[in-house]
Amino acid sequence: METVAHFRNEVLDKYLALGWFRMVDRMFTTPFIELEDQVLMVYWLRYNIAAVKAGRKQKDLINRNKNFSVTFKPLYITAELEALFAQYKRIKPFVGYYSLSEAFRTNGPIFDTWVAEIRTEDNLLIAAGIFDRGTESIAGIMNFYHPLFERYSLGKMLMLAKIHYCRQNGFTYYYPGYITLVPSRFNYKLFPDKSAAEMYESHSRTWLPYNLWKEKMVETTE
Repeated sequence: METVAHFRNEVLDKYLALGWFRMVDRMFTTPFIELEDQVLMVYWLRYNIAAVKAGRKQKDLINRNKNFSVTFKPLYITAELEALFAQYKRIKPFVGYYSLSEAFRTNGPIFDTWVAEIRTEDNLLIAAGIFDRGTESIAGIMNFYHPLFERYSLGKMLMLAKIHYCRQNGFTYYYPGYITLVPSRFNYKLFPDKSAAEMYESHSRTWLPYNLWKEKMVETTE
């Protein structure tokens, strides 16, 4: 963990590029996590926005959700967002926070935090994706959705929405967090476009194309 006056603009960019991530009002990094009585190695992922291209699966998902609207705005934790988060926790009890207010408590303007909201045609809030903005990067912090709309793959849809937001606003990188080498619930983060994904190699402090990184990881584990 590390605490500084703020993680905004180029300060956030710097920490993200070194494989750090947000937890409440601090930044942290880790090589492993405990998950369901297992210890798993984790690896930090980012997308080069200019290289992302939508394939058939991505286009199909966008088309399936075409009747929903997506808006972006600075995060203000409302009763509506808290209610949606509570609904989500009923089907995803592994989420480690009791409420959004607990997850995003801050003592002043430490982060520049925004939210992507997905709504139905009658304005029902069905999904939200919270992210922090730097100067050239955004960091996806949390996605959650209404259980009745689980079949619409709204977590993946929020990732595509954030990538679109990056394009529209001139951001170079999107950092969605970590993945694992073994199958896990984190690996949906590779959905947007593996060919545009980059992985952080901590010992060299460099970002490698996903396919090259995976080849190297397989070689070291054989």
